[in-house]
Amino acid sequence: GQAFCTTLGASVDMLDKDLRRLFVNTAYHLTGLKTNKAADVQFVDHFQPTFYGFNNVKGYYRKRNLRISDFKLGSNASTGLANPKSAPAWRPMLPF
Repeated sequence: GQAFCTTLGASVDMLDKDLRRLFVNTAYHLTGLKTNKAADVQFVDHFQPTFYGFNNVKGYYRKRNLRISDFKLGSNASTGLANPKSAPAWRPMLPF
């Protein structure tokens, strides 16, 4: 068998279209499909990544009152805080 392993893939990493293309082409390759260097890797829905960390705001999730239906396409059901206290100063960078 074949496998693919990486430590890449935090939500903010998914802003990089080349990384998304790597994941798409890897999935194609591992399933026996021909890879496509021009594969469309645009987001199919709104995507606002959040930094990893803990959301300890009391009552945050209760107030959000999220339901399964909130996660369908066309929704924006982000479950994290956009800028938790543990988030480092961050700016998108161009690939090196």
